[in-house]
Amino acid sequence: KMSHQDTDLLKLIQQIEGQDDLKQALLQKVNKQLQNCMVMMSNDAIIDHTNFSKVFDAMELCVTSKKVEPLRHHLKTPSGVTLVMPAAVGNDQLGMKVLSIRDSLVGNVVIYDQQSGKMKGLLEASMLTAIRTAAGSSISARYLASKDVSQLSIIGTGLEGALHLLQMCFLFPSIKRVALFNRTSSNIDLLIKQLTCKSFFDHPYQRLARSHHLSFSSSSSSLFFVSS
Repeated sequence: KMSHQDTDLLKLIQQIEGQDDLKQALLQKVNKQLQNCMVMMSNDAIIDHTNFSKVFDAMELCVTSKKVEPLRHHLKTPSGVTLVMPAAVGNDQLGMKVLSIRDSLVGNVVIYDQQSGKMKGLLEASMLTAIRTAAGSSISARYLASKDVSQLSIIGTGLEGALHLLQMCFLFPSIKRVALFNRTSSNIDLLIKQLTCKSFFDHPYQRLARSHHLSFSSSSSSLFFVSS
């Protein structure tokens, strides 16, 4: 199996200055060893390796490519319901999301090699799902929204609302003002703190913001500003 630490190794090799022959030999050796490895990524690792630009390109490719996407299957058992959602894109990509509904939601995404049928990856689903859902909206906005939009409104301040906020602000650098709406006002305050307070420096939202050069400052209980 391969963890996200192994992908970090590839990044370190890429950063070697000079010694191009050595760097190329190391890359070839590591890539060859990883070809038959399975990637395992937690939500935490997914955050550290998320690039919104690549997410948008991948999402657009999925939307425009030939794909097979059957209806999700409901598996009912005495302990709860399990949802199985398979899909294939083109001739290479094949995956399946499995969501277990118990006292809470537990989900994973399994990636396969379409040609060999071998498992290539196992990823936690919650962060991946939020990133994917927000990317769908972002792709629509890329084509339909004004390029110089300056204000953004977000309805709902949970995980998916936060990912919509981050992706939209990245996609439209002209956004300078964000208004938040939620049934529970305390959740609005919490999201603002998670994006702006130093005490939440290691929070996933701030980590994603820093890696995409986004900065936020609070103005009121439901409004805050984006600074480049």
